[in-house]
Amino acid sequence: MARDWPRLEAQIWLVVNKERPLEEKVLADVRKKVPLQCFDRASVESPTLGGKIQRLRQAAQEQWGHLALIKDDLRDTGQERDSLRDITLTLPSSCPPPQAAGAG
Repeated sequence: MARDWPRLEAQIWLVVNKERPLEEKVLADVRKKVPLQCFDRASVESPTLGGKIQRLRQAAQEQWGHLALIKDDLRDTGQERDSLRDITLTLPSSCPPPQAAGAG
């Protein structure tokens, strides 16, 4: 079992952090914090483990989906900000200067 431990860690890491690079430092930290005895053969081969891993994968996919939506919102907000900035820079000089947000 000791020989399988790094592979198991790598699999868990990849499930939880699907699109991120595998970092040896994180794996070393896990090895220090979690005693090897916690992962005996019976717990690794548990019939419920497959279901738990599937739920983790689904949760990870949902989180990546939410992250993509947030990135889209940030991009759209930045474009709107830039557009408003361009408008204020092209206003005729006879227009009063724009007020700061929250002023007034």
